[in-house]
Amino acid sequence: HTLPEHFILTLSAIEPRKNIDGLVATMAMIPDRHLVITGIFGSATRALRAPIARSPAHDRIHLLGPVSDDEKHALLARADCFVYPSIWEGFGFPPLEAMAAGVPVVASTGGSLPEILGDAALLVDPLNPRAIADAITRACTNDALRQVLIARGQSRATAFRWADAGAAVRTLLASI
Repeated sequence: HTLPEHFILTLSAIEPRKNIDGLVATMAMIPDRHLVITGIFGSATRALRAPIARSPAHDRIHLLGPVSDDEKHALLARADCFVYPSIWEGFGFPPLEAMAAGVPVVASTGGSLPEILGDAALLVDPLNPRAIADAITRACTNDALRQVLIARGQSRATAFRWADAGAAVRTLLASI
């Protein structure tokens, strides 16, 4: 993909609860970054195209859709910040992937995200575009904060490994 040097990345199914339209609305408040939206086209994809077209930032919003694992890793390696503005989330693997890749994360307070991400991400009200924009700006421009979020994120991501989850399930099943 031909993308600009500086961009914000989100990886999510395009569904109403993921609040991608809310993220699109914040882009008018962030004049110096592009937004790259990746993920499975879901039930809100058609509806998302209209807010993108109406946005004053439409030329800085890139709706890529599904990407391969190699593309995802390449995008994470280049992203200035990863944003996950979900209104409600059951777990939240994408922000953990971003943390593991050394990308600062801005995520919502929706569902389990505060418990999963802890102090390793900037957590914001998903229904407050100004709060989302301010957190993105801080994560992209405050070098000291970026380094703290990257270090905390990489550390936090190690607490959620598949091998550890498998061992916990084996232990649980053995106790039954």
